[in-house]
Amino acid sequence: MFRIINKVSGNFQRYRAKKILSVLLSMALVALTWTGTLFNAMPTAQALNVKTTPFIVADSNPVDEVFGSGTSDQIQGKAKEDIGTMERNMGKAKEDIKGAAKQAQGRAEQDTGRVKNRAEDAGSDMEKASDNLGDAIKSLFGE
Repeated sequence: MFRIINKVSGNFQRYRAKKILSVLLSMALVALTWTGTLFNAMPTAQALNVKTTPFIVADSNPVDEVFGSGTSDQIQGKAKEDIGTMERNMGKAKEDIKGAAKQAQGRAEQDTGRVKNRAEDAGSDMEKASDNLGDAIKSLFGE
């Protein structure tokens, strides 16, 4: 019996060691990938500041130099146009949502009015029924 427990315990220890090893290898892979040591598909981005790169601010645009003058203006104009269209559509969507909310609120108020009306009708029906019951009891006893 002792050997069986010891054998199972040994298998469990090997399983545990493999599990720990796989976790450590995974962590090492993530660390190497994160730092760019293992895979460096893209170079890291570096921010430019105005003090170190005064030559970037110039009259000519590299896009215009390659694709012809006015190309950068066309790209900027198209981007602004698309942003305006998106904002306009978002405004319409917001108005649609507000309209749907007002519709739902109106329907809820109508339903509330219907329920109150039916409750009032039911109350008056109950009052009439109780009066009729009282009259029936009075007539039963001859009053």
